[in-house]
Amino acid sequence: MNLLDSLIAAISPATGLARARARAAMGMVRAYDGAGRGRRMAGWKTSTAGPVSEVRAARVLLRDRSRDLVRNNPWGRRAVTLHVSSLVGTGIRPRPTGTDPRLNKKIAALWDAWAADCDHNGRLDFYGLQALAARTDAESGEALMMMIAEGRDSKRAVPLKLQILEPDWLADFTQVPLLYTDAEAEGILFNNDGTRRGYKLWNRNINENYAWSVAATGTREVSAADMVHLYQLDRPGQLRGIPRLASVMKPLRDLDDYHDAALMLAKIQSILGVFIEQPGGPGDSPLGTPGTDDAGLIETVSPGMIAYMRPGEKASFLAPAMNAPFSDYTRTFLHMIAAGFGLTYHQLTGDLRDANYSSLRAGSLEFRRLIEQQQYLQFIPTFCVPIWKRFISAAILAGQLPDRAADVPVMWTPPRFDLVDPGKDTAAIIAAVRAGLMTMPEAISEMGYDPVTQVEQIAAFYALVDKHGVVLDTDPRRVDGKGQLVDATAEPNSKQVAAEPTPAPGAEKG
Repeated sequence: MNLLDSLIAAISPATGLARARARAAMGMVRAYDGAGRGRRMAGWKTSTAGPVSEVRAARVLLRDRSRDLVRNNPWGRRAVTLHVSSLVGTGIRPRPTGTDPRLNKKIAALWDAWAADCDHNGRLDFYGLQALAARTDAESGEALMMMIAEGRDSKRAVPLKLQILEPDWLADFTQVPLLYTDAEAEGILFNNDGTRRGYKLWNRNINENYAWSVAATGTREVSAADMVHLYQLDRPGQLRGIPRLASVMKPLRDLDDYHDAALMLAKIQSILGVFIEQPGGPGDSPLGTPGTDDAGLIETVSPGMIAYMRPGEKASFLAPAMNAPFSDYTRTFLHMIAAGFGLTYHQLTGDLRDANYSSLRAGSLEFRRLIEQQQYLQFIPTFCVPIWKRFISAAILAGQLPDRAADVPVMWTPPRFDLVDPGKDTAAIIAAVRAGLMTMPEAISEMGYDPVTQVEQIAAFYALVDKHGVVLDTDPRRVDGKGQLVDATAEPNSKQVAAEPTPAPGAEKG
């Protein structure tokens, strides 16, 4: 009660009680169960940390645990592998879409030649680096791609190299938070307006055995224009990323422990021992020569053992029962893990016992929307586009492309999603194109192909087929959908010819 309520209650208790009841009723209407502080909510501990502090406090431990789960937990490894294969597949490929076809082809040819040999370490092509970056992001929470400009003595048409780094290279000084300022935080350097101007990197990975000390390692600054920083942005203002396994680490660990306990229980249940009691005196020792009273004591059991006991000795057997619903418990946890990571249950486990076409298609559509969101809203803008712009800039500076190439738009084509039922799904795509709900280029792009290249290849193939006089059942120019030959040289029939307009009444014929 505030001071006014106290004064009113002192003068008129009835009025004061009415005000208190009204205030309580208003509080009940506005109350949220999630904000309650009763017995059920007493153990709910939360944090008010900002996006930078929240990630900084847990990032290193989450990263180490995520790497351990990927190395040693089959479900964690499969989740990361499936995420990378769905997000990147065999590569998200660019296609110049300018108005000049010749310039488009020139840019595409130059890109293909550069992408085949752009790895600073000489191990992967550009699409292999895409997959490695996506895997590093999923496993470690973030990935760094450094764009290295080669000198004038380079023999490459486009003097540009790419080097991928783990987030361990960032000199973030996690253990010294007092060093954080507005100009530097989490290993990132900022301008006065808050934009990124660079990154502070260790000269070597400090987590390697040869990096003995921070002082011996040293740091260097890399311009933000030379760096691609890939991570999942979950909160406004977030500077660093966390592994995608973060929300399912505990279920993965609990499931591991549960399987270990079930295995130990199965081992205990497999033990079958036979204890034989022989007649004799108290000094007899059938398990060995007479000795001390402790001679021949049995303190451990093993499968298939046969033990002889002294007269009067008895054994109590441990008979554990496997009553826990092992399969149901495991499936429940795997459903939880799949949902937390953004996969469907059948993708994570390969368990299709209860699946049918409708359920697989519904799950695949939802998963496809999730992956496309990550492709077009995160991976392509933050990873592919900056590298493309740097490639075009380097090609122009090297004299390989004209200045107007900088304004040529580009379309990125992710790998196609496999169809659940190719017959039904293809018929649906054809119907959508014929009804005008989708264009043919859109349909071809959704299948993971370049529409222009597709048409050129079809034309070249049909020209080769016609040259040799071959008729294929798949050629719609020669064979209809029912397998019947079509006369391509025949004139349109009367039904296809438009009727001549009927002269208006009274019109003179010329």
